[in-house]
Amino acid sequence: QAEDGIRDDLVTGVQTCALPIYLSITKSGIQIEILNGFGVKGAASIAAGDLKKMGLRVVKFANAGSFNYDHTLLVDWKGNLDKVVSLAHFLEIDPSRIIVYDRPEKGLDVTMVLGKDWISIKERLKEERVGYARD
Repeated sequence: QAEDGIRDDLVTGVQTCALPIYLSITKSGIQIEILNGFGVKGAASIAAGDLKKMGLRVVKFANAGSFNYDHTLLVDWKGNLDKVVSLAHFLEIDPSRIIVYDRPEKGLDVTMVLGKDWISIKERLKEERVGYARD
């Protein structure tokens, strides 16, 4: 059922060419926080469920401090740039939208702030991630 245009079940498969990236991300165990940065009710919760179905470790979701994000971005809290770049490629997020901090005391590895472009990113993922089903 639709919830403000973002709730379609995301295909939880992975194309064969994306399999190595997928395996490296899921086996790395990076802990991901998802923040709703564009104001559509329930967006972070839905994205968290979708990414969990894809085998990613989402440990928290909430609203961002602002709903003015046009673009989805990734915050690398611990300097794991290789892993975060792989995550960006897997989720089809422009790697130029990665912000890197050195905060080893942070209780998670990555924060993903959903921007207004998340709906189109999600649709691309839904169309392309087929052939490797996970439940």
